[in-house]
Amino acid sequence: MSPKNKKVTYSYVLSAQSKAACGIVNKPKILDIDESDKDNHVAAVEYFDDMYSFYKEVEKESQPKMYMHIQTEMNEKMRAILIDWLLEVHIKFELNLETLYLTVNIIDRFLYVKAVPKRELQVVGISAFQI
Repeated sequence: MSPKNKKVTYSYVLSAQSKAACGIVNKPKILDIDESDKDNHVAAVEYFDDMYSFYKEVEKESQPKMYMHIQTEMNEKMRAILIDWLLEVHIKFELNLETLYLTVNIIDRFLYVKAVPKRELQVVGISAFQI
């Protein structure tokens, strides 16, 4: 699309005005010093220890608390059966590994705050996949 044929919408005008008001029009581009290493997977090796430490700290913040004492109709074995079933669903639909981890985390956090009847446990599990 040539500059003459460029369609100007109301949101485009507002966006341009916002950028101008914030002083981000015609800012010089930031030099990407890592551009030459974008395909070099070994370039980040020196940062692995720092990254690992950071993620271990962050994990503590989102780690689910113990909740089995809250649940009246379920036990550890039932949770294990649910997670096994979710793993089968995960494999069948070829989902990302992160989806499975997040699903289990969501389930555990939900079960910490709400007692769930045995008959609704699978619904909780599949609903967590949808989130």
